[in-house]
Amino acid sequence: MPLARAEPGGEATSDVHSFQGGDAVVATRDLRVRGSVVVRQGGLGCVVGPAASSGRICVHFERREDASDNRLNCMPDELRHILAGGHQLGARVRAARQMEVPHGRGIALGAHGTIVGPARDAPRERLVVRFSGNEGEPAEEVMCELEDVESAIAGDFRRGNAVIATRDLRVGGAVVVREGVLGTVVGPSSSDAQHRVTVSFSHREDGSRNRLNCVVSEIRLYVPGGLEVGARVQAMRMLTLDGQTPVAAGTCGLVLGPAPEEPLERLLVRFDSTLQGREGVECACRADDVSLVIAGGFRRGESVTAAKDLRVKGIVVVKQGVVGTVIGQSATDPIGRVTIAFARREDGRCNNLNVVPAEIQRTSCTGGLVPGDRVLARRRLLVMPRGSCGTVLGPSCARPSRVAVRFKTENGEEVVLHVEPGDLRVVQGVAEDVSDAVTVSAAAVAVAESEEQDTDVRRPVIAGGYTRGDAVVAARDLCVGGHVVVRTGVLGTVIGPSSQDPTGRVTVTFAWREDRKTNNLNVVPGEIKPVEPPTAAAGELCAICLGGLNDDEEELCRMPCTHVLHMGCVRAYLSHQTGGVNRSVNSSNNTDTPTSLLVPLKPAQCPVCRRDVLP
Repeated sequence: MPLARAEPGGEATSDVHSFQGGDAVVATRDLRVRGSVVVRQGGLGCVVGPAASSGRICVHFERREDASDNRLNCMPDELRHILAGGHQLGARVRAARQMEVPHGRGIALGAHGTIVGPARDAPRERLVVRFSGNEGEPAEEVMCELEDVESAIAGDFRRGNAVIATRDLRVGGAVVVREGVLGTVVGPSSSDAQHRVTVSFSHREDGSRNRLNCVVSEIRLYVPGGLEVGARVQAMRMLTLDGQTPVAAGTCGLVLGPAPEEPLERLLVRFDSTLQGREGVECACRADDVSLVIAGGFRRGESVTAAKDLRVKGIVVVKQGVVGTVIGQSATDPIGRVTIAFARREDGRCNNLNVVPAEIQRTSCTGGLVPGDRVLARRRLLVMPRGSCGTVLGPSCARPSRVAVRFKTENGEEVVLHVEPGDLRVVQGVAEDVSDAVTVSAAAVAVAESEEQDTDVRRPVIAGGYTRGDAVVAARDLCVGGHVVVRTGVLGTVIGPSSQDPTGRVTVTFAWREDRKTNNLNVVPGEIKPVEPPTAAAGELCAICLGGLNDDEEELCRMPCTHVLHMGCVRAYLSHQTGGVNRSVNSSNNTDTPTSLLVPLKPAQCPVCRRDVLP
């Protein structure tokens, strides 16, 4: 590493209130004479010399409000130096490179120091920094170039780092930044540089200026793939370093942070070893090149249940059988414990809990599906066409008879839909998976579609000429025991012939039932009718984009609750509701489940009536 050359501070003094003739200064507050403001805060000036009155400094300001002589006698605390690079007196900095000091000890990379003033020979270009010495060694003042130092920010963050809010951030009790919102580190907070960081967030709920002063625990460094600094990962495939050093698939390593180049797309990992026997090799790789190593062989996003009552200090906090979702490694014991987000905790606290693998068990889904299964849509599922490939995430929290499946749209957006197992066909079981990065091949999809067509031919005839998967709508109010359970116009899907009367009745799963019971209902063919393509009346607006539904030739989508919206708007809305706020910055090849998808596995809601979207 090349060494930067630094010079002793020499005549520079450590008194932060000392000024000399010719120093460039700025007013720290409004300056008044007999109660009237004569120089505004931020007014620029130049030190002339000591004032005639004791303890004051004579400053020639560029402008005075009273248009009189621009000279003014000021107290030292009313002024501050204009330093190179926008730094301030007393600000904490760190050495950006190793520096040599003639007739003194060297300054190590990362050493912390305090700015004590401008360099006298070049006040606009150089700084005098006092670096603290080791135990028993005196502090040393060094004259530094701008590139020799950088602002020391709490939490070891650096200017320009991409960060994420770790929880909802509040000002005056009101949430101004939501958990998971991305931001950029601006620098240390001017009000509390030792404990707070100024962050410019991409969005604020109150619509005001996006900058916010945060304590270190309220933000964390953004690492692609939803990983965290210090997480243990393993290589999913053979990786090559510098075109020569290979890292074998399955090699474990430690996440150091985002890569210096492409920090939003790549992460820096220190692998334990290489095929050539080298140890501690650092590699910049994409998020889909590695996977998180979780105790017990669990996978991120996998659905689990508590195998027994879980206790904290002898008190039961999670009852046996409560459903949860795997978040990732435990921060306190990444090798031996797993962090689970449970659907409910008895003490009402945060639902996350660190458990050992023996305290949880995998949850099987209805229909014999398993989280991680690759499936194929047997029919059109709202915005996903027939034949779309997806991954089973786990059982639906909204309907026990359904499963949550993550699909990827043509433009790369991810959508989670809660569907009936009968509408899916397994094309690659979780036991056959090599890794999360493996995708279903086109050949496998073609074979599955061919088999599906053969199955359709063998299916029994359904009353009314309907076939499984046909979209229908209730032709009138449907009653059970004299009570209306399905209203006219409610959408449904044909499941098959009724088990009670196969030739005369049809089993239909409706999107909504008034009695909130299971949505399946046996009806006669005259009580339902096929769904016609969605249309909109003249002047009708899309509830998402507020654009006219008939203004252009964009495809329309009828929601299960019968509301008609733009197909593209629904696709984007579902992706936003179920795909997470981090989707815009994640790599398009990233297959890790984002934190916002983990819990709970609840469906999105219609933006008009707020009913669950269940295709």
